[in-house]
Amino acid sequence: MGTRQTITLPNKESLVKGKEVATTIEAAEYFENQFESRLRAAGKLEEAQPALDNIHEFVEMVRNQRESRGDPWSGVPGPLNDFQNLQQNRAEKAAKKAGLQIDGNLVVEFAVNDSSEMRRAFSIVKKDVESGKVKKEALDPETRKELDKIMQAVLAEENLVSKGSVIYQGDEKGQIRRDSKGEPVLADVEKAKQVLSDAAHQVENYFKEAGKGDIKVEVKERAYPQQPTVSKAQAPESAPTVTPEVTPEVSSAPQASGPSA
Repeated sequence: MGTRQTITLPNKESLVKGKEVATTIEAAEYFENQFESRLRAAGKLEEAQPALDNIHEFVEMVRNQRESRGDPWSGVPGPLNDFQNLQQNRAEKAAKKAGLQIDGNLVVEFAVNDSSEMRRAFSIVKKDVESGKVKKEALDPETRKELDKIMQAVLAEENLVSKGSVIYQGDEKGQIRRDSKGEPVLADVEKAKQVLSDAAHQVENYFKEAGKGDIKVEVKERAYPQQPTVSKAQAPESAPTVTPEVTPEVSSAPQASGPSA
């Protein structure tokens, strides 16, 4: 019979530290492969799947941050920072998914109030084959979710962060800026409205890159519905797409036995 060796599995703190130092695509992929190899050797792959899924998401985030969409040779400037790069790469993938569900032209409606709270709606308009009339149709929740990612990228180009239906000023890392008192800094309302109003061309470009250049986009500003506003004190520390969730802890003890090589 072969001898058995003790395989040490990293705890939550070790995984968090691993993410902090894996700042390149190569390092993140190595981190992922090493973690998965240990789980396999310990026979804990299925049991620790939530933790492994979280690492997969982290690696994808690093790829999105580091893979530049800019092409200076064709006159297309690259993103100014990792936050913008992350948002733009996610928007490109979102356009591919959403484009499959859009049969017609896309209408984006938005409203922003004096507290920088935002509401948006997405729909498609197309001509009815039988009646010849133009009709408006709602989109399913999953497609709306992908379109939201595209709008996040549009805002990110101006270092604006949308979280909890509120638009804030962000920094180059996607963190919400804070004033001297530690309160979140809301986006300039007129600037936010202007960025959204001018978004049609940018959104069309994402669809064009996704092979759906036939989709035309119209952006309309609406009056903001009257309702209670969200307190600035409730603002989060950063954009949800910049920092991944804390890795779930492997449910087993950090020590496991497995066959030796």
